[in-house]
Amino acid sequence: MELILFGVVMLVLIGLIVYGVTRPGSPSTIWDKDRQRRWETQAQIEEREVGEMIGAQNERRGERGATPLTRREINARVARDQRRSIDRAERQERTT
Repeated sequence: MELILFGVVMLVLIGLIVYGVTRPGSPSTIWDKDRQRRWETQAQIEEREVGEMIGAQNERRGERGATPLTRREINARVARDQRRSIDRAERQERTT
């Protein structure tokens, strides 16, 4: 009985080792250790892009003679729009 149990444990270990050796990619992809770095990179890209979009929008507003928008004003608009969207979804969910 002990030999069977030992054999099963060894087969599982050997299987895991073979899987690890033949698996494409790095071991960190198994544990997703690169996730934090990807999120940080994505946040940096989005921060740069948001700044570029605000600059372009303010440039067009300047051509029309409108006052430029600040990041704070845009954040307030986004928060207001998100709240409206959430309220709309909640009302829709209550009616269904």
